Amino acid sequence: MVKDTFVKKGHVALFLLVLLVGSFLRLYEAGRPLLWIDEITVVGYGDDQHTASQIIGDIYTAAFKGPTGQHMPFQYVLINGFLHLYKGLGVEPSEFWLRFPFILFGIATLPVVFFAVRKVYSSSTALWVMAFTAVSFFHVYQSRDATSYAPLLFFLALNLWGLAGFICASDSSLRGKIGYGALVLAGAMGALFTHMTAWLFLIAEGLVVGVSMIVRLVQLRASPKSALWAEAGRFFWPAVLLLIGTLPFVSLVLRGMDNFNASTDGGPVDGLSLSLLAYQLACFGWGREGGRLAGFALVLGVGLAVALLLRKEDRTRSAFVFALLLVPSVLFFAFLQRGFFPRYLSIVFLPMTVFVGIGVEALTSGAARGLRLKGRMQTLPAVLFWGLLLLWSAAPYRTLFAMTDKFVPMSHIRNWLGAQLPAGGLYVWRNGYNMREIPQAYPVTDRQAAFACYPNSGIPAQVLDWQRQNAQSFFERFPKAVMLADVGDEKEEYWRWMGTYFVRRQSFRDDTLSRLWQWGLSPHGASIPASPAYLAYYNEEPDILARRARNTGGSVWPVDPGWRYLQVRDGQLFAAPQGDATLRVQRSSAAPASVRLTLRGVVVQPGSFSVRQVFADGRRGEVRNASFSQNGEAELVVGPFELQGTDNYLQLSQFPVDSVNMLIYSFSLSSVEITETQSQKQEMGAVHGK
Repeated sequence: MVKDTFVKKGHVALFLLVLLVGSFLRLYEAGRPLLWIDEITVVGYGDDQHTASQIIGDIYTAAFKGPTGQHMPFQYVLINGFLHLYKGLGVEPSEFWLRFPFILFGIATLPVVFFAVRKVYSSSTALWVMAFTAVSFFHVYQSRDATSYAPLLFFLALNLWGLAGFICASDSSLRGKIGYGALVLAGAMGALFTHMTAWLFLIAEGLVVGVSMIVRLVQLRASPKSALWAEAGRFFWPAVLLLIGTLPFVSLVLRGMDNFNASTDGGPVDGLSLSLLAYQLACFGWGREGGRLAGFALVLGVGLAVALLLRKEDRTRSAFVFALLLVPSVLFFAFLQRGFFPRYLSIVFLPMTVFVGIGVEALTSGAARGLRLKGRMQTLPAVLFWGLLLLWSAAPYRTLFAMTDKFVPMSHIRNWLGAQLPAGGLYVWRNGYNMREIPQAYPVTDRQAAFACYPNSGIPAQVLDWQRQNAQSFFERFPKAVMLADVGDEKEEYWRWMGTYFVRRQSFRDDTLSRLWQWGLSPHGASIPASPAYLAYYNEEPDILARRARNTGGSVWPVDPGWRYLQVRDGQLFAAPQGDATLRVQRSSAAPASVRLTLRGVVVQPGSFSVRQVFADGRRGEVRNASFSQNGEAELVVGPFELQGTDNYLQLSQFPVDSVNMLIYSFSLSSVEITETQSQKQEMGAVHGK
């Protein structure tokens, strides 16, 4: 059996060096990227307004049907605990601090991997495996993500450490068994509490343990019964502990299986293919370009050959580890009913890395023997190998450390909106689901958001047409607003008008993901080669004035700041004054004219408006007042106002000042000289009446 000590003095220094490098890679610039949608969901559901017991209770009650979907509670409980801690310490939970607890699990995995592998192989092999885990782009990326995968890998490593201690270690004392048993149980329960894929790994582990026990007992069938019982105990007690660890979760899975299956229906389903396998190897390894994938496959193949065929003393234990790589993979693709991302197979990352470590150790030590290197020169092949690997890894890590967006180009959109729109300005998401990120998670300071629709299958044509008309009315009434849409939205039947209505475009995308994809290191897999691209549709003032010039009766629209935009559930958008609000009146003729202002909307509570005319040169005209007393739909007429020149302004104040008294839907002008029934009203974007 392998001794539980460092066999060389230098191993302690190497262990600390690997831990230091691994910690640096996981911590450096970890707060630079904005949270992406999965992290936003974790932080949002695990906020400090809840307790851990509430989160666990809600998820177990919902049984895969609630807002957390198929996710287990640990990631939410973890961030919830740290948010309460930060609140108590007065720490602002920035992106770095939100990811910090997950980074800790990523760092803690490294020594656990070392101790687990050392129980099965040598300290030298354990250092190689720990080192590969430390610099693995896959593990580093997942450790810097506020989601469940870093904790999942930690708990699986903990479980394997305990299992290896039971089966391979020479310590047969009661104290040792209790310690290893605690690791098996804590690792299994922690993994199941973290992610559903842990079931596939632990079921495979139970099968492998059971088969190994049977094979071992058959091999020793001629031995005394005491020896048979002692050997059986090495496998029996881990199997019992695995079973005990799964029991608290069985009822949840049985209750929620129908909901779990329903949540995976309707989307793309990926099966095992050579291209998927190649990309998975690239993600777990060193990439796919410049010989990286071939090099990784070679090293992995050598590791498998050495462990399973050449080293007779390790063959049985290596077969056990190989089964933990193969069986969960087979189960995964047998039960996979959804699109595939490389992180879903993280359950086999550690067994695979074991064989990579064995392969590199065999190649470098074999090269040293073949070259007859003596003394410290024996380390030369290993040094050269690490030099090549670090050279290969430099560009991906530079890209990772410079990353500002993990998926949606949120930082680009947010920064552009802040520069393009005035304070209080309005922007509209064509797809309301994008509002989970901007503005819900990342509000654009002093700017206001609305949605055009929430796309879904099965929406009747008449509803789609109403949504189109409603969205168009936003930009008739509020022409300085910006529309944000997915690239290609304007090709859809009900949204083609965007291509002609708006004069200007601004595209948003982030190239980081496409570079990682090209290298074979994208966390989103082979099927997503780039980040989603978005377009901003907008009109500048010359475009607005040119369009409005055709309106001979004059046009009126709100000028930000000073307005608050309020949207109701069905999508209708209203405006309400905040303090002194301004309306711009624009005409094609400079001839003097007398007009009245008509406001249509919904009265929320009794109040009044005072409207003062302001001329383009800054002069102020008379104040006109209008009041409203009954709640409900209303039409308010204020005036008259004497217009001079092409540009005039109306300054609107309300009373009571600090409340929403009337939700204004449309603004229009009417000429005083013509009777009310014949007035030429210019209603800005009314939809189906008032």
